[in-house]
Amino acid sequence: TSSPSLNRSDRSRITLFVNGRWIQDTSLTHAVVQAYHTLLMAGRYPVSVLMIEMPPSEVDVNVHPTKAEVRFRDQDRVFSALQRAVRRAVIDQACAPSLRMFQPARPQRAL
Repeated sequence: TSSPSLNRSDRSRITLFVNGRWIQDTSLTHAVVQAYHTLLMAGRYPVSVLMIEMPPSEVDVNVHPTKAEVRFRDQDRVFSALQRAVRRAVIDQACAPSLRMFQPARPQRAL
């Protein structure tokens, strides 16, 4: 997930993978957007690439011919878990101290 400072005007940069398979899921995309609630201005969306790993028995990939859509055994649980995990990651990233070290410019030598 990205810092809130890196955002877009649409959801096109929210990319989801489940067990290594790229998927399109409006509910999970909404979970990501909700995780950034209050951190982004209205009409702005995060940049995220999320790799979700779960037991294969918990997800049905045979929903759509292209297998881009999936069905979860417990959609609400997956939504809540994803939303909490993304929110925690974004908050932790924002709270992480950063240290920038600058090197003074070296004086140029006369040739």
